[in-house]
Amino acid sequence: MKKIFTILFWVCCGVLASAQTAVFVSADGNDNNNGSSWSAAKQTIAAGIAAAGDNGTVYVKAGSYSVGSQLNIPAGVSVKGGYRLTLSGTDTTGRELPGTNSRWENASVCTILTGGGSNRIAVVNGLLEGCVMRRGVTTEQGGGVLIDGGTVRYCVIRECDAIQESNRTAEGGGAYILNNGVLTNCVITECRGDNGPAVAGGPGSLVNNTITRNWPTHCGKVADYDGNVYNTVVIGQQCWTHENLRTTHYNDGTAIPLGNNQPTSSTSPYYYINYNGLTATNLVNYGYLYNWPAVMHGAPSSNENPSGVTGICPSGWHVPSDAEWTELTNFVNIITRYRCSGYDGQIGKALASTSGWTSNNTTCQVGSNQGGNNTTGFKAYPAGYYNNSYDGFSMRAYFWSSTERTSSGAWARRINCEEAGVQRNDGDVKPDALSVRCVKQLANSAPIVHTNPVTASNIQSTQVVCGGSCSDGGSPISEYGLCWDTLPNPDISGNHIVLGSGETVFTYTLTGLTNNTLYYVRAYAINSIDTVYGEQQSFITDGCNDPLSLTDYDGNTYNSVKIGTQCWMKENLRTTHFADGTAIPLGTVSSSIISYRYNPNNDASNVNWGGYLYNWTAVMHGANSSDANPSGVQGVCPTGWHVPSSAEWTQLINYVGSQSNFVCGDNTGYIAKALASESSWGASSTTCNVGSNQNENDATSFRAKAVGYYNGYLINGTYSGTGSFAYFWSTSQSASDSSLAWVWYLYYSSAVVQNSTNYKSNGHSVRCLRDE
Repeated sequence: MKKIFTILFWVCCGVLASAQTAVFVSADGNDNNNGSSWSAAKQTIAAGIAAAGDNGTVYVKAGSYSVGSQLNIPAGVSVKGGYRLTLSGTDTTGRELPGTNSRWENASVCTILTGGGSNRIAVVNGLLEGCVMRRGVTTEQGGGVLIDGGTVRYCVIRECDAIQESNRTAEGGGAYILNNGVLTNCVITECRGDNGPAVAGGPGSLVNNTITRNWPTHCGKVADYDGNVYNTVVIGQQCWTHENLRTTHYNDGTAIPLGNNQPTSSTSPYYYINYNGLTATNLVNYGYLYNWPAVMHGAPSSNENPSGVTGICPSGWHVPSDAEWTELTNFVNIITRYRCSGYDGQIGKALASTSGWTSNNTTCQVGSNQGGNNTTGFKAYPAGYYNNSYDGFSMRAYFWSSTERTSSGAWARRINCEEAGVQRNDGDVKPDALSVRCVKQLANSAPIVHTNPVTASNIQSTQVVCGGSCSDGGSPISEYGLCWDTLPNPDISGNHIVLGSGETVFTYTLTGLTNNTLYYVRAYAINSIDTVYGEQQSFITDGCNDPLSLTDYDGNTYNSVKIGTQCWMKENLRTTHFADGTAIPLGTVSSSIISYRYNPNNDASNVNWGGYLYNWTAVMHGANSSDANPSGVQGVCPTGWHVPSSAEWTQLINYVGSQSNFVCGDNTGYIAKALASESSWGASSTTCNVGSNQNENDATSFRAKAVGYYNGYLINGTYSGTGSFAYFWSTSQSASDSSLAWVWYLYYSSAVVQNSTNYKSNGHSVRCLRDE
């Protein structure tokens, strides 16, 4: 058992502004009930959460609850499980907290939430406490639970998966943490993930959790002599090739003869292409069929674990012995979710592919409900066999072992569309041609280490937040941490920090770095077998993300944000002086000659949140028009910063439109919400408009606010557009009319960022760009 300990400080202050709503849920309740007591309990947790509103607690009795679609627990809402079945009235004191005991399958004392096989259990912005979560699945982050700024405590997370078979990018089989979420006093076990089998993500806190018996989904890729590349799958302490072997050579380069139209042989090696005339696509799944002499490549029989028979397998891998096949099936059989309907031995579906089998309607047989197959990821396809003729295609999968049964035969494993189990097949003779899977043992192997990519928002001038995860490979990790340097491939002989021991996911802030410097970082882990380094990640220290990273002449400080390669102020300018100390008068009339600033909506109280509006004359401070990138115009901006040109605004717009997480819907032009602040805008009911669902705005942290503008066309200008528009000057004058200059603007009822020419006497907001 491995435990992770960190320190979490809870600071509680104030009192609740209003009474919380209490909602009761019981497996024998009814969602038509109002949920006000145990006797009037609702039946589903989702209904309880809906009834809790913005500030409520959902009390859940012990029992089994099916979670067919993920639960969403908003901030301010608590879901608390484990209340005894004997409780009545409003008594909520008697509880069983599953994170503190091992009675995880007993629905009479535990609240058990079981996923539907295609969804995670919950996304937690609030609190989830005292529940068992099992069989959650995702292809993204957090197979069991995604903790988005919330807290999960006194829970068990088991048998959950984060798997993306096509590119192996899913993270956090048990849990994924972000936005300073907290996972505390929980058990995470028997979970799998492409990256971070138990927990991944960050920043966040892991406190006093027990993390044990979790597995990565794969151990990389492997290539054979022909250049075929195979994915892999980890099951228990074994790593198996994910597809059937399809090589035509041994790893020493010796060719394997094609046996089609040749007499079968118990001594000469042959491979066979099955009768279906496999296409290139199908060959990846079904592979070739090989007789036993081809499989062994002259090696003697072995029933050792591991077998020690490289045989036909790529270097570093071996042909599984009968004992290793038994290890696989025994492991799969002890994991509840792999047994169909919980029945002992009914594990064929868990190892079989989700398609290609002859269909039948008998529950738990491999050919029934094939979409429910392959929960282990082994993905066995029914390639059949060859013995003077082809047979069994689409009905059976046979796999050789390295273990002789008699002088004329060897042990194999069989999965049949009309059977529920995996059979130890004793009828296979050495001339038979069967499929081959290769294996390697993870027990007592080197650690598996992953370095998290370094995100731009975590990079500052002298520090960076980075991290990683490590699994022990069967031999306990004695030390893990980070190493970094200005040269590639840093290791523990140089700058490094020891962060702990055991399997874990971690984040750490490296400090004392030099600004504007390229660094390389790698996570590392050490066990009795080896010291292993994760992927190398690189970053350049950058003060753009430092809090309050610039100051104007008046002493106003501003936050900034890196978007692409540009460093922008993320607040509107509010200076009353140019950087040289010259005052900028507060305007009462319009002018395109005299520099003026204006209060938004003619109200000085708006300056603190929206900055001043400036005419173009003030913006440029005597400089000429520029459409260069960078503009070269300091103008009204602080020292070291400049007013952006139209070319620089275009660079911003193009970058934001190229990032899918900043685009609303499928239209790359719909990026205004990503640049707009989360409030200050008029409401719009049209999806993707700035004013719709404003809490989804500001993905870039640019925080454009709807301060409106000053219309300086007449000498006595007017104020307009507060709540509707955000206009920003550029340094670029109109090519056709010298009284106009280009502006870029957002509108509450639009999804796109627009541009136009405006009179230089108008008053608009200013954002500055850092000089590079």
